Formats: sequence, structure tokens, C-alpha cells
Amino acid sequence: MKFPKTFQALSFPFALAALLSAPATVHARSGGDGPIDIRFPSPETAVVKEGAFPNIDNLRNMAHGLSKKQVYALVGTPHFDEGVFGVREWDYLLKFRVDGQVVTCQYKVLYDRDYRVSSMHWAPDGCADAVLDGPVRQAEAAPPAPAPAPVVTSRTTRLSSEALFAFGKSGLADMLPDGRSELRHLADGIKRESGATIRVVGHADRIGDAASNLQLSTQRAQTIRRVLIDEGISANVITARGAGDSSPVIECPDSLGRKRLVACLQPNRRVELTVDSYN
Repeated sequence: MKFPKTFQALSFPFALAALLSAPATVHARSGGDGPIDIRFPSPETAVVKEGAFPNIDNLRNMAHGLSKKQVYALVGTPHFDEGVFGVREWDYLLKFRVDGQVVTCQYKVLYDRDYRVSSMHWAPDGCADAVLDGPVRQAEAAPPAPAPAPVVTSRTTRLSSEALFAFGKSGLADMLPDGRSELRHLADGIKRESGATIRVVGHADRIGDAASNLQLSTQRAQTIRRVLIDEGISANVITARGAGDSSPVIECPDSLGRKRLVACLQPNRRVELTVDSYN
């Protein structure tokens, strides 16, 4: 439903002001006997002077033929002193919150001789269209569903430290040509991904003391971070840390002897690059 033509050219606050200044007399057709005047009682004569905020869905379920018990269940008892016997009119003061304002509308229910709803009327004229089908319906609609959380795709590249540095080395000047070339290739792929972040973690084998291994793994991770920055990746998206010898991928017995033990533990001496992409 739309606003009456009188209000279609107005923004809602102006249309609301026009509605509230309209006379409380509505011309309506009831029972096929031709137009009749529906007169609303003065709001000052209401028994429930504060009115009530109705359930919008209940109002939409109001229909011809409902009994008084059914109307009572939907919108409650009338707000005016309607009398005791043979009452065929129930009047209400209904309030709605629209754009931060409280709108008051009068609502009248007429009953036939069998005390079934014969017609329903609103004042000011157009209140039902403006309030029920307009901003109030929008206000009570379910809030929009939150945007789906971005999907994080992670992939990890494991680089052997021997492919990057000479044994026991960690500085930028110590990097081997093949390792630098491999990092350049990885950086080119990462730069094509929007919003990617990179975690660089250096690892060491268990030869030597834990503090030295942590320092070596940290220095190697920081060197790799420096190379990625030099290749054009923002420093803000790269973190680097060392894990020392805390995460071995292979175990080797000391009985192998120093030379064979160093060779056996080679997979533990590595740098891992994890790229998180947000889709």
C-alpha cells in the first residue's frame, strides 16, 4: 500500500504532520448501505489515556467476521468507555514509533448484530497506510543479515635453510643465489593477491643450545622478511619470528656421529612462509 496522494510528494516527517492535523472523521463504506460517517471519540475521553503500542502482526490479522474474543486476543480491550450491553464499537488509541517519533492513531472496530467484526477504521485518514505499510513496517523488519565473514585460505611453503643460507649462517649477505631466486618467485605470486598477509617462521635443529638455536632461527626469519620487503611486499603485512628447535619434523639418534647427525637433521633447519589470503 502507498501513501494517499495528499502525502506522496512529502517526506515522511511532513506527511506525518499532515496526518496528525487531519480531522478525526473518516468516510467509510460498511455493510453495503452506502457511505456512512465514522466518528471517533475525542482522545481526551479515553479511559486508557496513554494508549498502547500494538503488535503490528496482530493488527494485520484483524479481519471481517472475527468475534469479540478474537479481537480482544489480537488488540486487547478498548481504550474508551464503550458501555456494557449491546456494544458494537470498540475504540483504541494506538501508538507507533516512526523515525524516532511517537505517532498516535485512533482505531475503531465496528461489529454487526451478531457481534462479529463488520469494518475497521483509522483516523487520521491515511494513518493505516502511512504507518502500517510505511516506516513502521520497515522499522520492525528483521535487521539485515550480517555480511558473510571473509574466507581465509592459508598455504605454507617450506624452504630448506641450506637452500637459503650456508650452514650456520643467517644474514642477508649469507644468502645463496638459488634461495634468493626462489624468494623472488614467491614474492611475485604474493603481490598478485589482494589483502594477503605473510607469516615467516624460522626453525633450527637441536644441535647446540636452545638459546643459540632460537636466535639463529629468529635471525633467518627476519632476513627472509627483509628480502620480501625488498621485493615490493609491504612491511605491514609480514611478521617474522623464530621457533628455535621446538618443532622438529624428523628425529635422529646421537649415535649417528656428528657428520651424519647434521645431515639427518637437515629437514629441521628450515624457514616456513604461510600466506593467508582473504576472499
